[in-house]
Order: sequence, then C-alpha cells, then structure tokens
Amino acid sequence: MFVRSLVATAARPMAQRLASSLGVRAFATTVGSLPHLPYLHGDVKTLEVNIDPAEPSMHDSTIIMLHGLGDTGFFMAPFAADLALALRGTSFVCPTARRMKITCRNGAEHHAWFDFPSWDDAGNNKCTGVEESVKEVNALIDKEIAKGIPPERIFLCGFSQGAGIAFHTCY
Repeated sequence: MFVRSLVATAARPMAQRLASSLGVRAFATTVGSLPHLPYLHGDVKTLEVNIDPAEPSMHDSTIIMLHGLGDTGFFMAPFAADLALALRGTSFVCPTARRMKITCRNGAEHHAWFDFPSWDDAGNNKCTGVEESVKEVNALIDKEIAKGIPPERIFLCGFSQGAGIAFHTCY
C-alpha cells in the first residue's frame, strides 16, 4: 500500500481500528513518546481528521484537504499521513462536508460540498451549496491564521468535489 504509516495517539483506539481496517500500519503512541512521528486526531461526531506535527513548535504551514462526493475527512487521512512524514512542520486538516440530498442521485443523502442536478455539462452550471462550502473552508483558513500560520503558508487541495471547492475558494 502507498501509505507507509498512520499515526494515532493511544487515547484514540477508534483511529487505530480505522487504520487497521484500511490495511495501514498504525503506530500507537502517547504524546511525546515518539517525537519524530506526527499525531492523528479524528473526531467521530464531525468526521474531521487533523494530523499535527510531532513537535508543535515546528508548525509553520497547514494543508487543508477536501474529499470528494460521498466521502469524509477520513478518506483524505492516508494521503495526509504519507505527506506528514515528509512535511514535518505541516499540519493537515481533513474536514467532512455536511450531509445533503444529491439531485443527480435521486435525492440520496451524501456528504457533499454542493448539490448538482445532473452529471452532464449543463448540470455543472446549476450547482447549489457552493458558497456555503466556501464559507466553511474560509472559516478553517481563519482558524489557522488565528493559530499564527501566515496566509501564504496555508494550502488547499481536494479530490473531485473537494478540488472544485478548493479552486472556488482561491478564486
């Protein structure tokens, strides 16, 4: 598997089970016992995943990673964990979009950044909920700025719908 490791604190047994179910090697560690490894924090209620630098004083940048239609922040966690090993001063924020009914899927409820009526080109011009998602991402950016991260050191990336929201937020 492309992911070398996923890190969880000993207080996060759910993250450890998740990692094992994904076939990822999980390192259970208490804060400070393995200072060279980043820490994964998953919130079961919001489905948001954060990966913080092993040494908080090294935190100098943040990457916000947005998932695609029907996924959650946990989908982005393996990518973030892999990058965290190389980008040691970087914090990763993997939020989960709100649940909404998706018109092109006959009203089925999914985690999504926006709704769209059809898969064709015409449907792409009639999306709803984009601005609300942009506000949510801007709130995440503001939170990182409040932590002292300069705006030019905050990066957005995404997969599918998440990529669209990342582009729209930056535009």
